[in-house]
Amino acid sequence: MAPSRAITSAAARPMPEPAPVTITTRCSSMPCMCVSCRCTARRAGLGGAAHCSRPARRGQRRPITLAISAKSPAVIGKRRAYNGLHNKSGTHTEETMTGVFSSTPQLIARATASAPDYVMEGHNGDIFGARWNHPAGESQLRRNAEHVLVYHLSGNTDVERLQQGVVTGFRSRVGSVTFMPRDSESDWRLGGNTQVIHLYLSQALMDAFARDTLERESCPDIDDFFAVHDSWLDGFFRMLASEAPPSAGHGTRLETLVLDQIQSLLVRHLVTRYARERRADTERALVRGGHGSQLRQSVLKKITALIHERLHEDICLQDLADLACISKDHFLRAFRDTVGQTPYHYVLSQRLERARVLLREDQGLPVAEIARRCGFKNLSHFSATFRRMTGVSPKGYRG
Repeated sequence: MAPSRAITSAAARPMPEPAPVTITTRCSSMPCMCVSCRCTARRAGLGGAAHCSRPARRGQRRPITLAISAKSPAVIGKRRAYNGLHNKSGTHTEETMTGVFSSTPQLIARATASAPDYVMEGHNGDIFGARWNHPAGESQLRRNAEHVLVYHLSGNTDVERLQQGVVTGFRSRVGSVTFMPRDSESDWRLGGNTQVIHLYLSQALMDAFARDTLERESCPDIDDFFAVHDSWLDGFFRMLASEAPPSAGHGTRLETLVLDQIQSLLVRHLVTRYARERRADTERALVRGGHGSQLRQSVLKKITALIHERLHEDICLQDLADLACISKDHFLRAFRDTVGQTPYHYVLSQRLERARVLLREDQGLPVAEIARRCGFKNLSHFSATFRRMTGVSPKGYRG
């Protein structure tokens, strides 16, 4: 029998009102209303108490019910993220027997009975990443629509991954990285509150990289890995946190150039280090693209002219690469070899220089208008970036 399917409008699907949820915890004393269970409730961010009908031996795992307060700050704060998560498409689709959702973040929200702290979106509104605060308990992930890269940000390290009933990973360290291929199935046990950052990579993105850089139609499969320490990925996630901080705790929308650059660098690293298939032609293409080559001065002049002309607009990496008649991946490396900065950091430096000129020379121009003319999303984004790069606020710089 085909699985039943329920389709409702996303706009008509607000976050459900708080209701008791069941998680699994390890009690450290008897009876069940012990300090351990109450702490579990608080770590879950639900502001409730834990209770069940019978005591348990020390160390025994068993489900407890958390009574959630509708006025809990965590519930109120996450309702906005939940509603935004389910409003990314015109419909919300749920296959109740297989657990397939229209996006991987929705699947994870359903499996963990939680919402992300905030999400990272592309300029078109697609979700590229999210930060999650998972409480202690168990969850099952089935057939995620995209590849998921998980960075262990903070929290408890007693994290177990099971596949087909076998423990394939144990004790994820803070700073370690896990990769879950799309359509994979896994069970997870968390010994305590754990904060992670997810990045979602579609197969279309991976295949586009393969066509542009590897000159093949599909991207090599990436082996799944658990809790590896990768210094490049650790630095990458730290960079991402600084370049895309959440706006007022509700999330952030990445500029197209930032997202293009992030995705290109990330996919290249995953293919270079973790690809299951190591074909000779793929190796040659990666080595050839990895060395890079400097752009001709005539080409660089056209590119910088386009950047200055469109400094107030959203610039994409593909437009710049097209001027050089090379792939995005090759352009990213060639531009950095020529200028000494990535395209995004060059654009950012030019926007800040224009802002400094306007702040000095046009005292009557509102700071919000300066932010708009220099290509910043909003005043808060401009102020935070300006202060981070110069050490003073725009108003302080103007004097």
